Amino acid sequence: MKKGVLAGFVFFLLYSTNLAAQEVFVLRVKVQTANVRSEPDANSPVIKQLKGGTLIESSQKLENWYEITITDDKGQFISGYIHANIVEVVSAQAVEEKEVQEEIVKEKEEITPPVPERIPMTLPSEKSYSSGGFKVLGGLANSKASHAEQDIQGFDLADYEKSRMGIFGGLGFEMGSRFVIEIDLLYLQKGTAFEGDIDFGSSGSVSFKYKSMTDEISVPILLKTKLLRGSTPYFLAGAEVAYVLSSKVSYDFSVKQPGSQPIAAAGTEDIIEVTNRIDYGLILGAGFELQLGKMPLLFEGRYHLGMANLAKKNKDYQVEVGEDDWIKTNALLFMLGFKF
Repeated sequence: MKKGVLAGFVFFLLYSTNLAAQEVFVLRVKVQTANVRSEPDANSPVIKQLKGGTLIESSQKLENWYEITITDDKGQFISGYIHANIVEVVSAQAVEEKEVQEEIVKEKEEITPPVPERIPMTLPSEKSYSSGGFKVLGGLANSKASHAEQDIQGFDLADYEKSRMGIFGGLGFEMGSRFVIEIDLLYLQKGTAFEGDIDFGSSGSVSFKYKSMTDEISVPILLKTKLLRGSTPYFLAGAEVAYVLSSKVSYDFSVKQPGSQPIAAAGTEDIIEVTNRIDYGLILGAGFELQLGKMPLLFEGRYHLGMANLAKKNKDYQVEVGEDDWIKTNALLFMLGFKF
């Protein structure tokens, strides 16, 4: 019995001596980045990377590899292997466990890649309403006139009325973005025309072509409302004041009466003396603004409702205007323009 106890005691002493003799290496990474592999093999997977200068502890060396203990991304301790060529032995004596653990934690903080800062996703900014600016405008004006005298011996003049197709053009300036105030300066052709044949039965017949031509400098003042940002339809309303530059009529007629030769006449006459020089009215319309870089393109339609009586009373003129006579012009404008 005493021999067995003695033998166990000797074995314990030998085992304890062997443990004490086992070296514990303190290593320092001497390269910029060191790979820690899962096995002592250069072809095994890399399980972690250590930064240069990191201190690590190893209690076992297998040929050219040191076995070390590291923490993974989840903070769990795992074993790995690092090659002897990329570390240097700082000390072959054991160090306190607390110091090693502090170094491991520090190494983990330095090596673990930082979590990328989350940048909030932002949607592309919405297109804004276009700002004001100068405009160049031009197009066609389809106009007619309303008269106090609407019939000739029972024949309605409206049945023979034709529109005058003229032109217009000029400049504009608008202020605002969604709600816009616009002021234009336009050269505008207005007027009307009559053409046809009237048969008076036994009294004869007449064939005629008649056109009135009134050219104006118009100043529209408008309020526009855009419906959308960017390219957008819009509506407009406002008024105009105009100055009549010229007023003329052209005529070509032929009168046939039984038992007599046809009577024909043609020509052009200036009637500015019996035309009021100030015209005014209301404007309604709509359009579409197409965004094309810095110069939006405009498509627009306007209706000009004339409210001024252009018939001027002048007793010195060869054709006297009656007290109840009046002439008002209306025009439909088809416009193309661009803004800059």
